[in-house]
Amino acid sequence: MTAIDTGPHETASIPAATTTNDAPPGLGTARTIAFRLLFVYSILFCLALSQITIVYAGVVASVLPERMALWQLGLLSPVVEWAGRTFFGVDAVLRNTGSGDQTAFWVLWFLIAAVAVTAAAVWSAVDRRCRDHRRLWAWTVLGLRLALGGQMLAYGFAKLIPVQMAQPPLATLLEPYGEFSPASVLWMQVGSPRSTR
Repeated sequence: MTAIDTGPHETASIPAATTTNDAPPGLGTARTIAFRLLFVYSILFCLALSQITIVYAGVVASVLPERMALWQLGLLSPVVEWAGRTFFGVDAVLRNTGSGDQTAFWVLWFLIAAVAVTAAAVWSAVDRRCRDHRRLWAWTVLGLRLALGGQMLAYGFAKLIPVQMAQPPLATLLEPYGEFSPASVLWMQVGSPRSTR
């Protein structure tokens, strides 16, 4: 019987609220650790790739130096090169090719993942009681949405207004095919006029 169904002589029975202090509301242990890992990784990823934050600078971004989006990669370059040599046996040197598909970036993403796993493990060991990260989860999701939206807008406008995959200049078309990187071949093909395809 609900409170609406009660007649003039009947009283609605309301169950007493039970509270237990055994487990705080929120996520289980595995989900808590997974959230902490996602949180730390996404923060480190966005800090390592400041291109995400520069998207939101708007008009101010046009007066910033061109290397502004890569300054932190210059700081991390010695660590990335060392990790590439030590863990993978590769030369992980950051080259200014405009492409993120480089060995240095893959080594950097590995380092970020390793730091995130370590940080999430330390966070979980130090803060075993707190499993309710609803507010932090909401802010994390908002930040990830803004980062993804900013990147999608930046890349979308770069393709809508042909600045990223522009028509190749004549000098580029005279270069031997073997001197192009795979990304350059793709970009030159996309940027070439339809009459030459």
